[in-house]
Formats: sequence, structure tokens, C-alpha cells
Amino acid sequence: MSARGSTTLDLSNPLALPVRLTTCEVLALARWARATLTRRKKAGKFPKPVERGVYLRDEVLEALGLLSPVGNHEDDKFKEATDAFHRDRATGKRRTPTAV
Repeated sequence: MSARGSTTLDLSNPLALPVRLTTCEVLALARWARATLTRRKKAGKFPKPVERGVYLRDEVLEALGLLSPVGNHEDDKFKEATDAFHRDRATGKRRTPTAV
């Protein structure tokens, strides 16, 4: 990395990324500004670095939705959200009343 923010990452295989990512690499991967990363960390929506400016790859990928959590897919939290969306959609809760 020669200049600040000039990191290029090969995203064809996210698991081929280094195990430890720098802040610049995380920003390039997420395509965020530094302020967005700071806001997400403060809100608890993004993992905090393990060292100053160093993040773990698996935590970053999971927070960005590029890697599903490890475990049984039957108990996957993302599947529950999808089922809830379809259930609400089927009952018509998301539809707005038409004007008369």
C-alpha cells in the first residue's frame, strides 16, 4: 500500500483475504468513508478492532453480510428475518390503504 486509501482487494473469494485487515482495507472492502466506519462501531453494528487499526477478516465479512454466521442454517438469524418479511407480506401489513 503506497498511499493512504489506495488499497485494492480481490473480492472474488472473500476467504482468500488476509486474516487481519487494516482500516484502509476495511474501508475499501465496505466502500465506506472513515466517518461511516466510526459511526457503525459506536452504534455496535460493526466489530471493534483487535488492535489499533487492525480488524479480523471473519468479523468484518460477517458484519458486511458477505459471510453467513457459522452454525446450523436452520437456526440462521437471517432466515428468520426473511420468513418474517414473507409472513408480513402475505398478511398485507405492508400495504398502504388506497385513497378514495
